[in-house]
Amino acid sequence: MVTASLIMIGLIGIFSLLIHSTSMNKDVVHRFEATYLATEGIEIMKNIIDTDVAIPGGVFFNSTLVSGQNYEVQYDTDKENLKDREIFGSSTTPLWINTITGLYNYDGGTKTPYIRTIVVRGGGDIMTIKSEVAWEVGGERNVVNLEEIFQNWREWDEK
Repeated sequence: MVTASLIMIGLIGIFSLLIHSTSMNKDVVHRFEATYLATEGIEIMKNIIDTDVAIPGGVFFNSTLVSGQNYEVQYDTDKENLKDREIFGSSTTPLWINTITGLYNYDGGTKTPYIRTIVVRGGGDIMTIKSEVAWEVGGERNVVNLEEIFQNWREWDEK
C-alpha cells in the first residue's frame, strides 16, 4: 500500500511537470511568433521610408509617414496603399495567416490571436517606428513591443 502510494505521488509529479512544460512551450512559441510579426512591421515601414528616399526627383525623407498616426500593415503594404491602413488608437483587427503561402494578412486564411499596431512618432530628419503585437491566451494579455529609430543619413548626399 505504501509502495503504491509512493508510485502514485511520483506519477502525479511527473504528469504535473509535463503539463507545466507544455504550457511554457506554447508561451515560447507565441512570443517567438509575436516577435517575428513585430519585426516584420518595422521592416515594412522601413521599406516605405527607403522607397520614398529612393525616388529620383527630390522626394524627401519621411514624406509619406505621418507622425502621430497608427497603422495596420501586412506583407504587401507600400506607400501607395498605406493611407488605406491608417487607424485611430490601437488595432483591434487580428492578423490571419495564409496556410499555403505562410504570409500574414488582414484578408483571410486562418485567424491568429495576434493584433499588430504600428505607431509613427517624430518628424524632420528623425522618426521613431514602434511595432506592437498583442495576443491573449487564457484571459491574459501579452504584448511584444519593438521600436526602431530612423534618421535621414542621406541628407549629406542631398546637399
